[in-house]
Amino acid sequence: GTTDKMVLYRVNSRNATENIISNDINLFSSERGPGVMMLLCSCILSRRNMKNDFDVGLGESATLIGSHNYASQELVNLLLIGSAFSNVFDGTQEIKAHNPMEKSLTLRGVPQRGSIGFLTLFEHYEYMQVGNHYKTPTYPIWVICSESHYSILFSTEEMLVEGTEQKKPETFDLFYYDELGRQNETYRLTVNPDPVRRVKHPTSDKDLISPIEHCIRTKWPGAAVGKFSNL
Repeated sequence: GTTDKMVLYRVNSRNATENIISNDINLFSSERGPGVMMLLCSCILSRRNMKNDFDVGLGESATLIGSHNYASQELVNLLLIGSAFSNVFDGTQEIKAHNPMEKSLTLRGVPQRGSIGFLTLFEHYEYMQVGNHYKTPTYPIWVICSESHYSILFSTEEMLVEGTEQKKPETFDLFYYDELGRQNETYRLTVNPDPVRRVKHPTSDKDLISPIEHCIRTKWPGAAVGKFSNL
């Protein structure tokens, strides 16, 4: 199998890591190569005692690969923040036990801002709530969970994720990339985060609104989003 042929390297610096990846970049980037498996195994082996990341009391049910062989939230968090926590809210939340003889359950989310953010269509449907640590990453790049797979939104406007004292642009562009869509063109969305007429949360599935627009409005509620345009 693939894992039987893997060679493990132990490195202690960023430069050494970049050199190893550069030397084997064809393996990592080949369309039918083992790149995804190599990345996943590297992250798992680099994160020691990963079982300790899983929520106490949920350790037996928490996995990195969920139903239908989809990546679980634990795996997404491992790749984005380096820890396989089970949730996307900020910090921790504690659930008190009904029985005073039992311990409370501590749920762990995102402990601090990461380099890359995360938005999900599930928040639009009120299944979960993403915290500010994921919504306001260090760089204006967000992994998007929508329609059973992941894609990317990013911007060149760094002030979108800077402090609240910074004046935000009245409108800005977001660029969207979906690898499964086999894009050959660049898609741009123009966003007005504070329009005169704020877009209301749709009350019916009959409203023909793009899932990506729904995801954008989980960070910028009521924002007006221009249609896709090719560059």
